[in-house]
Amino acid sequence: MNTKSKVRMSEAEFEIYCTELENKVNLREQELEAANKRLEAEILERKRIESEMRNLVRLPDESPSPILRISDRGVVLYANEPSRPFLQMWGCEIGGTVPSELRQTVSELLIVQTQRIENIVCNGRVYNFALVPIIDEGYVNFYGRDITVRKRAEDRMRFQANLLANITDVVYATDMHFRIIAWNKAAEKAYGYKEKEMIGKSIFAVFGPALEPEMRTILDRNLTEIGPVSARIVQTAKSGKQVVFDSVTMLLRDYEGTPIGFVGVNRDITERDRAVDALRESEQKSSAILNAANESIFLMDLGGTILSANETAIKRLGMKSCDVIGKNCYDLLPPDVGKIRKAKIEEMIACGAEVRFEDERDGIIFDHTFCPVRNAHGDISGVAIFSKDISGRKQAEEALRTSKERLSAIFDGVSETLMLLDLDGNVLAANKKASDRLNNGKPDFVGKNLFDLLPVDFHENRKKQITEMVRMKKPVKFRDYFKENVLDLTFYPIFDPLGNVVQFVSFAVDITEQVAAEKALRESEERFKAIAETTPVGIGVIGLPESVFLYVNPAYLKGFGYEESEVLGKEVMNIYFNPQERTRVLNILKKHGSIAEYEVRLKRKDGTPFWSLSSVRPITYNGKPALLGTFVDISDRKYFEEQIKRDAEDLRQNYQDLSRFNRAMVGRELRMIEMKKEINELCQKLGEPGRYDLTFDQN
Repeated sequence: MNTKSKVRMSEAEFEIYCTELENKVNLREQELEAANKRLEAEILERKRIESEMRNLVRLPDESPSPILRISDRGVVLYANEPSRPFLQMWGCEIGGTVPSELRQTVSELLIVQTQRIENIVCNGRVYNFALVPIIDEGYVNFYGRDITVRKRAEDRMRFQANLLANITDVVYATDMHFRIIAWNKAAEKAYGYKEKEMIGKSIFAVFGPALEPEMRTILDRNLTEIGPVSARIVQTAKSGKQVVFDSVTMLLRDYEGTPIGFVGVNRDITERDRAVDALRESEQKSSAILNAANESIFLMDLGGTILSANETAIKRLGMKSCDVIGKNCYDLLPPDVGKIRKAKIEEMIACGAEVRFEDERDGIIFDHTFCPVRNAHGDISGVAIFSKDISGRKQAEEALRTSKERLSAIFDGVSETLMLLDLDGNVLAANKKASDRLNNGKPDFVGKNLFDLLPVDFHENRKKQITEMVRMKKPVKFRDYFKENVLDLTFYPIFDPLGNVVQFVSFAVDITEQVAAEKALRESEERFKAIAETTPVGIGVIGLPESVFLYVNPAYLKGFGYEESEVLGKEVMNIYFNPQERTRVLNILKKHGSIAEYEVRLKRKDGTPFWSLSSVRPITYNGKPALLGTFVDISDRKYFEEQIKRDAEDLRQNYQDLSRFNRAMVGRELRMIEMKKEINELCQKLGEPGRYDLTFDQN
């Protein structure tokens, strides 16, 4: 048994040995194969290098660029054909010596043992040379290339960049997605944004997001189909300042004509617009002043041609403006009047100063002033005529008397107490209301002393107010109570030529009803607050047009989760869970003026949504326009409504299932009756009695 076991073990060991030997052979074959591949690769690489070296030997002669070799003593050892212009410029040939400055450069490079790049100009062209020292051989190779085109392009780009940096107009460029790729100094100054802030950003970060759809449409259509787009635009700088621009936007294309972006040039015309507006406003003011004047005003040249006239002058002529301007005044006036006017103009020219005179036409007496108008050289080139109707001067006394009567009528027509008094309280003038209130309507009121007509307890306060008015030299206002009435009094000072208060006007308004109304209003507001503070309905009052909270009740604060200090006096926050709901609510309010029981989802301070039944209507709060908003949290109601809907849907579905089952069962019974009938008929044909009693089924 032991011998057989040893034999079997020997065979197993032999098999393992053979396997290991085979693996070693395979591994050696793989190593040899890899070594052969490396050897083949080295042979190919050596052949490639040898080929490149042969090509390099031919390269200098075949190169279109200048290549030279200059020794440490400045001797030209080699120069290919494109180098010929340089040898001519240096005045040497191959084997000759280059200029001393170039020899010094070669010596320096061999000493410092570093390469250098230099530009050399030859025959008006610029060449970029790589100077490579070969230390062991003692010479420097010059490898040149013509960079004239590039240099000119760089100079042109440098010039354009300098021009762009110093131009006063805003210049910017974008890609086709409106992302900014260029932003000049003028743009930084105009908008307040630095170039590093803007590069890569959308141009609408400056123009405003609201303009993006409009601008995209205009640029896409006009620039690609028509050409450059010009427009006058108003934009907001970083500081918030409004800037007006004349804007030109053009399509930017590459060398193949493919659109690659947009370039815009904006000229700031804010000051120009202001100047134009100021000029227009000045002209309008001048025109308004001239037209407001009761005098006839003409501007004419020395020949009598009317250049300008105000409305009063045209109206007095009884003509239209188009029939006057540009016409000769002597053709519009009676001959005798025209003769006088012409003589006065000649007199004005002769004396070089204004001429004033009076004449009468159509029963109206005019006071005329002819003033010379001089040009830039000081010569008289025209005449300005001012004609004033002074016919009423003769009726001055009658007019004054009539004016006094009218003033007295107005004085008495005032429904409140109006008096003129001296500082001692003597009544100098008074209207009927004052006489009725203080003197029982008796005609001897004027001349009496006010303090003789008032109760003694009124004297101290009235004298105090008179003293304050004299000291301040300003009107004083105070409130007083006379009998059962509340009076709002104002003392207006009247001054003498030296500025001293000598008299005053007392104006008293009976505000009894107003005070009662104010009291009722305060009581109403107190009742409102009492109700609002206890009601579970959220109530908020928003002031207009500032859109700030003027009042919120505890239910409002609790509903939204805010503290009172976070809301009162603050701008209205966005309380809508869906931001679009705010726009929808504002549109309804704008269209209908108010909103009643509008169901909308709102959000609390922490962002959680809830359903609200909201109402909004305009009110007057503390004498100012405002909006009264109320809301009731109907989240529970909405939940139960949704639950009822789901239950109703379940009932409807169950009913439909039951109906289908009922129809199926009835159909089955009907089919069974038919089958029983058929079986009974077969039994009858066979002479047998029917098997089923269908009396019940038939009923």
